[in-house]
Amino acid sequence: MNASKMSYLSRLSPIPSFPEYTGPYKVGTVDVEIPISELEAPSAVPEGVDKIHTVQYRMFYPAVPESHEKHISWLPNPQRQHLVAYTKFLGIGPMLAEFLSFLPRHLHYTTIPAHKNAKLLESSTENKRWPTMIFSHGLGGCRNSYSYIAGSLASHGIVVICPEHRDGSAVASFIRVPEKQNGTITSNGRIHVPYEKISHDVSPEVYQAREAQLRIRCWELATMTQFLKSTYYADVPEVAAMEKPIFVPAEGSDIRKQVTEKTLVMLLDMWCMPLMAPNSAPLFNLPLPAYADKASAPGGKAILAVESEHFFKWTDHLHMKARVLSPDPTVKVVTTQLFERPSGYKMSEPNFFYVVNSAHLNQSDFGILFPWLTQKIFKAEQPERALRLNLRAQLQMLRENNVPVGRTFAGDLVDGTSFDKLDKFNEANGDPCKDGINNDQAIFDKSGNNPVEFWRWIDIIGLGDAGGKKTTEKKVEEGEEEMKGELDPSEELPGAPPSMTGAVSAAAA
Repeated sequence: MNASKMSYLSRLSPIPSFPEYTGPYKVGTVDVEIPISELEAPSAVPEGVDKIHTVQYRMFYPAVPESHEKHISWLPNPQRQHLVAYTKFLGIGPMLAEFLSFLPRHLHYTTIPAHKNAKLLESSTENKRWPTMIFSHGLGGCRNSYSYIAGSLASHGIVVICPEHRDGSAVASFIRVPEKQNGTITSNGRIHVPYEKISHDVSPEVYQAREAQLRIRCWELATMTQFLKSTYYADVPEVAAMEKPIFVPAEGSDIRKQVTEKTLVMLLDMWCMPLMAPNSAPLFNLPLPAYADKASAPGGKAILAVESEHFFKWTDHLHMKARVLSPDPTVKVVTTQLFERPSGYKMSEPNFFYVVNSAHLNQSDFGILFPWLTQKIFKAEQPERALRLNLRAQLQMLRENNVPVGRTFAGDLVDGTSFDKLDKFNEANGDPCKDGINNDQAIFDKSGNNPVEFWRWIDIIGLGDAGGKKTTEKKVEEGEEEMKGELDPSEELPGAPPSMTGAVSAAAA
């Protein structure tokens, strides 16, 4: 049965469910928890990790065609405690009463369409190794909460590792306490790490709390922006001199060799406030490694950032993000000159887009499992569309950076392509394929013609400063209070979507 029919039938079932993955490979998954005593630490141990005895993650990977192992539950164990944690994170109010009563009876049966502990498919790539990605969850997430994106990428030939952070940002996390018995690691209990509510009224104390979370995340090797910068620029004097560094990779460690200017980065509704802490200024002021002053640096083609419409309409935050995604985050306004090297070579701008009529929760599994919830509270539409467009962009970014991935499913191109049916593809003459299956050019179209419905390019040229007497940084800090319901649903009164400033008309084509 094809994915579109499965998606339709899933709407008829009272049990929240996922559509099948659309890539050419079956997907396997394994849940992993490793005692940190068995791992070589790539950096010094930060404060606040004395009770973190393990590192935990879920892995999604291409599996052999004959995989028939059972699917896994979306709700992690222990399920009751996770259910309570989710209801607290989402908030309790009249509008959510139906949702909260619905969850216990049905969510237990919701499964991820990946086969438990299936055999890994042998890679057909040139180096016989599957490309690997780390996917870091946001506030209120866990190792399973972005399973559809992770599994979809795995079905196209990517091994995706989804860590569960023990920094208080996960909806809940349970750490096994290792105990050695006869040389074997066993467990004699669990430590519960609850979700830590940190105020969105920005202050020095809030910055310190968010930086403390970042230190734990980077120690777990899974916070993309600060982790990449901290590793790549470890020897830059300003970074080395930071009073309270976020992450200091050990000299000679493998991770220093693995993070290069060619490291690709994908950012879904990236939240800028934790990057703006005064202590982190040396890191903030440096560009992403893709913009390094090296001939081998790919520039913006190695960066993909996708916004929900709610984040796009957070205007001051959009200005700040444009600077983060530029070759020089210290500038007041992003200009075309920033992308020109002294040699005359022009770097590409980042792939920066937003999904029309989408909310922050549409980036995760919540939108696809509970579409009526995101539609009723956040006025978001068709969550499957948001994930479908995300996947198209992710696959195309990988292709354009010479990462081998499977073809895009024709059904995922329903929102539009740049292929003209009157054109004839002449493979013998090396014409580029524009049908979207092997080369989805339309998803990165920046002409302003919008060949893909509900998908809009964000042009960062001219962004960086919204004007007025206050700095962009100050405006973003003040906007945190307005957007807290989007970042942390329990902070918002049910039925009252967060207020947002008007969108910058010049920002999107």
